[in-house]
Amino acid sequence: RPPLGADVLPRLVRAGALAELAQRGLLVDDHGVATPADLDSSTGDPVLDGLLELVRESGPRPWRGWVSAWAGYTFTAVREQLTAGGWLRAGPRRALGFLPPAR
Repeated sequence: RPPLGADVLPRLVRAGALAELAQRGLLVDDHGVATPADLDSSTGDPVLDGLLELVRESGPRPWRGWVSAWAGYTFTAVREQLTAGGWLRAGPRRALGFLPPAR
């Protein structure tokens, strides 16, 4: 069983990415629907650009739908980007930092 909140983390990461795109003016709110402001803009960040492209190519969807739809992809992309940059270390999961998790 995953730790409490583990199922929420991908949605939190996705919500943060959507908020970043909105703050940069690349996504706007159109009556509760996340809408790309420009069809050709980019951020220079592969994760944000991937999410922006997904929003562009998909049909209209409310913000809440974007927070949960395929949120695991954004979470995985962020984790891989942080690992590649040396900010995270890939390895087996541990409870309390040193115990292998109970299975």
